[in-house]
Amino acid sequence: MEIEAGAVGELIYTSLTREAMPVVRFLSGDIVRIEGTSCSCERTTFRMRCIGRRDDMFIVRGVNVYPTAILSVVGEFRPRVTGRARVVRQGNDVSVTPPVPIEVEVPTGHNSDGKLAAEIAEAIHTKLVFRSQVTLVPEAEFGESGYKTKLTVSRPGLPTSGEVARSAGGEVEPS
Repeated sequence: MEIEAGAVGELIYTSLTREAMPVVRFLSGDIVRIEGTSCSCERTTFRMRCIGRRDDMFIVRGVNVYPTAILSVVGEFRPRVTGRARVVRQGNDVSVTPPVPIEVEVPTGHNSDGKLAAEIAEAIHTKLVFRSQVTLVPEAEFGESGYKTKLTVSRPGLPTSGEVARSAGGEVEPS
């Protein structure tokens, strides 16, 4: 990948300029975007913005999905939502079968707005090309916010996608 403004990739630390030292590469796990080189402080190196973590990424039908992309779609629905959301996963599998369960935080009193949940699910499908099952959760029940808010949560005991399809009367292809 060429390093230029707008490039996105994983940040890797390496010591290529050190003499008589083995080449050691440290994979940070941070997904960064190059912002450019011009700065008022006259610094000449690239500026980077961390946009997510590799370990938050999951795969839906062969497409890499970062929860931060879901947050950007959900953020377009402000002020009807607070802008916070999380992906609910049934374990540590990287691959997720649609519909992807997503909880979206809404201001207290708006959690029964089925039309809003459908609009968010449709926006996610349009922009990120996968189906989701959006659940609206009131602020009081969503949990505390913080600098390192978890964008994915694992909940053991959730039905698998096959069990959901069976309970809804759908056909399930054998794996």
